[in-house]
Parts: sequence; C-alpha cells; structure tokens
Amino acid sequence: MSKKNNQQPTTNNQPLTAKLTWLPSKTFELEFTLTWAEVKESYQKNLKAVAGKTTLKGFRQGKAPLDVVEKNLDKGKLYGLVLEDLLPQTYFTAVKQHQLKPICEPKITAIKTEEGIDWTFKATACEAPEVKLGDYEKAIKGLKA
Repeated sequence: MSKKNNQQPTTNNQPLTAKLTWLPSKTFELEFTLTWAEVKESYQKNLKAVAGKTTLKGFRQGKAPLDVVEKNLDKGKLYGLVLEDLLPQTYFTAVKQHQLKPICEPKITAIKTEEGIDWTFKATACEAPEVKLGDYEKAIKGLKA
C-alpha cells in the first residue's frame, strides 16, 4: 500500500466514487476506477525501482537508462507491481466510503485495463450474516425451572 501521506485515490481529480451493488447473502460488489494518471505514476515509480536492481549487458547494475530497462522487462510484471501498489488502498477507501465491514478478502476482477485509459475493477466480498436469536430469554427461563 504505497499511498503516502494518507492521500485518497482520486478519479479525475475528484475523490474516489465506488459503485456498490448488493448481492444475496450479504455479498456485495464494489466497482471502482483507477485513473490512467495514477497507473502511469505508479508504473514509473515501479520501473525506477526495478531498474535500480537490474543488470543488463553493457551496463552496471542500476545504471541502464529507463527506456532500455523497460524494453528488456516484461510489462506484465511491471503492471502487476502497479496493481499491488494501487488496488489495496483503493479497495480500502471504497469500503470505508460505503461503511462496509467485510469478513473476507475480496475477489478482484479486472473489467477494463487498457493502456492510455482509466482502469476499472470489480471487487466482490461479503459481510457477516445477520443472526436472529428470536425470543431466547423465554427458552432460557424455561430451562432454569
């Protein structure tokens, strides 16, 4: 979770707005968006971090230009680091926004992840089920007698 200084994720310079949909059995879906600016910023940060640990032929470790390192790395792995960086805090913010109390880790599904445009995700999780005890005090009193 790399959002420093308690910054909230934003969408188009506005606070994150996640769409909440309730499903049966206290299960919910949150749909939220990561702006391309956030993704690109995190990508560059992770690229610099990986480049500092990468050794390429003809360069000392960490001294290769970023564009050369980027050409020799798997973009999928870099975008994986971006998601590890952005998704936890964005999900946490969406849960807090809707005052949810999930009891399990979410299943996160990518809806749209194309370069150059905002990325959209759907997180599915659940809250604790409601327990209805009924008139338990009467039943207990009957047992004491």
